[in-house]
Amino acid sequence: MRYTITEPAIITAVPTTTPEICIGSEDGTISLAISGGTAPYSTSINSTADSDFVLDRTLFTDLAAGTYAIFVKDAQDCMINMAVTIDPGVNLNATATPIYECTGNIPNNSIDLVMEDLTVAPDVMYALDSTDPNDMVLEPNFTNIAPGNHYITIAHANGCVMTIDFEIENFEPLVLTLAQGNINEITAVATGGQQEYTFYFNDKDNGTDNTHYITETKTHQVRVVDQNGCEAIAEIFMEFIDIEIPNFFTPDADGQMISGNLEIKKASQKY
Repeated sequence: MRYTITEPAIITAVPTTTPEICIGSEDGTISLAISGGTAPYSTSINSTADSDFVLDRTLFTDLAAGTYAIFVKDAQDCMINMAVTIDPGVNLNATATPIYECTGNIPNNSIDLVMEDLTVAPDVMYALDSTDPNDMVLEPNFTNIAPGNHYITIAHANGCVMTIDFEIENFEPLVLTLAQGNINEITAVATGGQQEYTFYFNDKDNGTDNTHYITETKTHQVRVVDQNGCEAIAEIFMEFIDIEIPNFFTPDADGQMISGNLEIKKASQKY
């Protein structure tokens, strides 16, 4: 009597993977196409313990980026294993930095958006304070944004979406007023804008000092510039008053010169 013993084909498993959608999102998958051996099949991930094998499981989900050991066992306990790698998702992390500028004395702003991974730029779109695909644009050229809290949505072609928060500060228009202080003194008062201020009297840099003593009669121009580059200009006409106090010798003829005011003061003290 003859017996024919047949040997099943060798177990094979072909993995198909999907990467994470966003970096760190842990939503990668591994699917297996199993053939050969003796069905049904059981599979396990990163373990050969009998309790970790699941019958008829061919799909692994919610996987972080990395390399996994996949084990496949048939009904005869024949087993194979393979290393399968899940690729990381796209990195849409970015920093949004407000840039404050001016048109004259009126503040305006824009956003400097810097991506951690510059290679994703051709595949992303952006929206300000919206996640609606209809609001997406190719470049994040957002300007003159109202003061307050905002966010930029970054959307990748693979479906990854990231929002980046930022805040726009409130700056009032820069205002400059001039007044006459002491004799021959201009006092400049700046409000609004972003302190600290730099003052220019007749185009001469006066630093942060907002007072200036004039030496001639004319219309004097004063300019103030704040830290954002806003500037305001004002003019004031002032007449230079030349004050001369004559000097006199003291009555005791000691040769020391004193001012007339001092002499008057001394004279008043004698009486």
